[in-house]
Amino acid sequence: PDPGPLVAMLPETGAVAWLRGGDGMVAWGEVVRHKAAGPQDAEEWWTALVAESDVESDLGTAVPGSGLVAFGSFLFDPDNTAASSGMVVPRTVLGRRAGRAWLTQIGVEDDEDRPGPVAGEAPLPPVGVRFEGGSLTSEQWRAAVSRGVGAIGSDLLDKVVLARDLVAVADEDLDP
Repeated sequence: PDPGPLVAMLPETGAVAWLRGGDGMVAWGEVVRHKAAGPQDAEEWWTALVAESDVESDLGTAVPGSGLVAFGSFLFDPDNTAASSGMVVPRTVLGRRAGRAWLTQIGVEDDEDRPGPVAGEAPLPPVGVRFEGGSLTSEQWRAAVSRGVGAIGSDLLDKVVLARDLVAVADEDLDP
């Protein structure tokens, strides 16, 4: 059955999420973590893990995100020594996509410590939120995006990663 707002199921710590428009996945716990030297290393690790895994699913492969999944974080700058790319296979995944919901438990065959879904309450909505500009105004941000798209269109760049800071201020503390 539909679990309701996925974000309400997240524990306060040790969770990951991939959400958009109410659909997506929330996950917690950890079965295995891989520190990746780069995308190729991550792909090789994932391919080997999938090959040696036994997946039982009532949904089959019809719903992307059900079954064995990993959440990844990859560096854009390989010279950044302060951080590393990595992948985590969570213990529990709760997902919803296109009106279908699922719960995936991931572990080893003899694993008796699998937690069930976290019963949480919906977070309190923020009060009096307003956004303030960061280092770029809206017009400056649109111009930067336009320059990036133009550089890609002119074959000067293959990819561009743009980030913009935006400050959100609320009248009361936010519910974590």
